[in-house]
Amino acid sequence: MHDFAQANRQECEKTHAKVVCILFTLYATAVMLPVAVGYNNKYWS
Repeated sequence: MHDFAQANRQECEKTHAKVVCILFTLYATAVMLPVAVGYNNKYWS
């Protein structure tokens, strides 16, 4: 029973890390996109 709980927790941590990674990637993209677009607009115009 203890082993199962431990394995379950490890699996949860792996999934959690994956979710955090995805969220961070989305957040970084959302932050960088307007910056990159604004920079390009200012640079080209």
